[in-house]
Amino acid sequence: MTMRTILMLAAIALAAMPTAGVSAQGFPSKTVRLIVPFPPGGVSDILARTLGEKLSATWKQSVIVENRPGAGGTVGADYVAKSPADGYTLLIADASAITANPALYSTLSYTARDFVPVISLATFGQILVAPAASPLQSIQDLLAMDKARAARLNVASSGNGTSNHLLLEKFKATAKIDLAHIPYKGAGPAISDVAGGQVDLMFTSGPLAQPLIAGGKIKALAVSSPKRIAITPQVPTLAESGFPGFEWVSAQGMFAPAGTPADVVQRINADVAAAIRLPEIQARFEKMGIDAVDNTPAQFAAWIAKESADTTALIRAAGIKVD
Repeated sequence: MTMRTILMLAAIALAAMPTAGVSAQGFPSKTVRLIVPFPPGGVSDILARTLGEKLSATWKQSVIVENRPGAGGTVGADYVAKSPADGYTLLIADASAITANPALYSTLSYTARDFVPVISLATFGQILVAPAASPLQSIQDLLAMDKARAARLNVASSGNGTSNHLLLEKFKATAKIDLAHIPYKGAGPAISDVAGGQVDLMFTSGPLAQPLIAGGKIKALAVSSPKRIAITPQVPTLAESGFPGFEWVSAQGMFAPAGTPADVVQRINADVAAAIRLPEIQARFEKMGIDAVDNTPAQFAAWIAKESADTTALIRAAGIKVD
């Protein structure tokens, strides 16, 4: 898919949004719900609660965060896709719920066309972590253990088809390493089992990893971003660890049901962007090891279209199936 095609598709998607029936004038006039398709404690949940507090103050309306976990984010995403297209029910999720799930689930009841990308919220590299008591100290140790076939290591993820699962599959293919994938129902339960020593490894986000690293519960072996991250400056990238050019950056975003009026989408975009730009939010994001991102709906739609094409290609090449 060429960039010209991606931009054209994004423009068509935005142009197709009706402007009748609901207007940004007076929006919002009632409670807004932020649907998180994962359990409490993950990055999507943290972002929703952080931004919900600011949006409630801006809008002078209640902003409620609802967790609707299940099936790699598909349960909550499907709920939003079928909600009224009026801006009062929004999805905050890992972008994989939109870019990857349609390629992963043969019976999925929604597609990317069922959503309007509102705004990107944050991007971050994933951190490969192990229990504090693990003998692994580096990627080189991991490769040596795999080569010796001393044991087949298992790797947790927040669910089939989630970004850390896809990153795992990319890493396995690149490193030509045999690792067993163990999907959980959310990042929180997964990393708890890593900290407890029930699971050998996990790719996870800075907000989840940092407190456990600081508390001596887990250790970091490498990061997937193109450069080292501020919360673990001593930890090398995968590119530095023997895989030049390797990178993976996860993204979080906000989505509305398809058909949400363009002026309502623009209003939400502007207010969320203003919240993201607040110094206190920027500082909070930095401490969590994530980069705040605000962009226009058109820019985010173009990114989603390209990411969907790239992710679908990865899923097909790796032969990943979840149903």
